[in-house]
Amino acid sequence: MNGGDTGIPPTEAVVFDCDGTLLDTEPRWDLAERRFLRELGGVWGPSIRQHLRGLSLLASARLLTEVADVRIAEDEAVDRLIWHFERVTDEAGVPLMPAAGALVDALARSGVRLAVASNTPEPLLQRLLQRADVRSHFSVVVAAGAELAPKPAPDLYLTACSHLGVEPASTHALEDSQPGVDAALAAGLRVTAVNADATVRLVGCRQVTGLQELSLQRLGILQTSNRQSPGNGPDDDTGEQRE
Repeated sequence: MNGGDTGIPPTEAVVFDCDGTLLDTEPRWDLAERRFLRELGGVWGPSIRQHLRGLSLLASARLLTEVADVRIAEDEAVDRLIWHFERVTDEAGVPLMPAAGALVDALARSGVRLAVASNTPEPLLQRLLQRADVRSHFSVVVAAGAELAPKPAPDLYLTACSHLGVEPASTHALEDSQPGVDAALAAGLRVTAVNADATVRLVGCRQVTGLQELSLQRLGILQTSNRQSPGNGPDDDTGEQRE
């Protein structure tokens, strides 16, 4: 446990990645990417999903157009990929990852400050969090855009910590991809990787197979009675990063 005799500061904030960590959207992105590639006339291969994992939306669109050997404006490619994704989520919904709801509720009750940092564009990210009915738990939502480089750059995590009013060293990141882990580590956060595939090993951090394995103690959160923190709730100053 952090704090006390370890010399490691207790966790004051937790920052979630969105896709594949907080929300179970990776299968939906997978289907959207397959549909987009088929629209371009390309053929899906078994290694494509692995290469796409953790990429920004722009980088994903670029990769898919390269696979299809098609020239298309980048903005148009991104818009088409988002269009396919939103059609998929209209069909299949936006579920939370297993145990995500319980963990977010426990964190919110503990008083730690909560944020989301994602490569997903901010307008889409906000819609996803609202549809999953978890937006109100997060006082800060930070997305990659014109002013913030996507993961694996540390910008999103540094900005999240700044808006939360906490030091990176007292902040815990939850991630599911190597670019995300690298971004959080570069920003100075503590990191836990969450990946259900036991054959996938993300380097530089400890790893669990699901959010159900995490507790407040494992995240370094000191529990005190009626602990209060000003950071959470829909009525607070969100400090959201707008594109």
